[in-house]
Amino acid sequence: MRLPSPDDAFSAGRLLLATAVAVVLLVASGCGDDGGSGTEAGTSSSEADVSKAEYVDQVNGLCTEQTKELQGVVTPAAQKALQSGATEDEARAAGLEAGLSITERTLERTAAVPRPAEDAEALDDFWSTLQGTPPLLSDLVDAIRAGDTERLQELQTQFEQIGAETRPFAIDYGLTACVPATSGGG
Repeated sequence: MRLPSPDDAFSAGRLLLATAVAVVLLVASGCGDDGGSGTEAGTSSSEADVSKAEYVDQVNGLCTEQTKELQGVVTPAAQKALQSGATEDEARAAGLEAGLSITERTLERTAAVPRPAEDAEALDDFWSTLQGTPPLLSDLVDAIRAGDTERLQELQTQFEQIGAETRPFAIDYGLTACVPATSGGG
């Protein structure tokens, strides 16, 4: 699965933005809690017994919805910014920023999905790794707008580390709709 990103309209900065979009999608896979749902990371929002298959189906469904929303918002926001006279960097930031509210909403929804008790420890570790990701996405938008290349490099490294720690689990667990294609070659 390859998702369009604001970089589809640009030639520079492709790896950083693809990494950021990948993280947005991973965060939306139900791997964290933004504090708004009344649950703590690693705790189920329900005491109901749910199977792994039911959980995976529900979360993958939410990720599929989010992917469609992002496809309809991120690239158009970047293109609109360009048409309004924004620089390429300002357009990239606009595209990412447009996706943040979708990601936050999806986080709230996925946090409410009951989690299978038999996988609680592994899921807790997974969620714990992704806890700090939403603020990093806001930092990314700010760094792009400021042209802070040092901070952009730091953020890229952090996103790559998070992806390296979480992507294999998401794939192995079956959260396939929540894992974008790697940003490898284009």
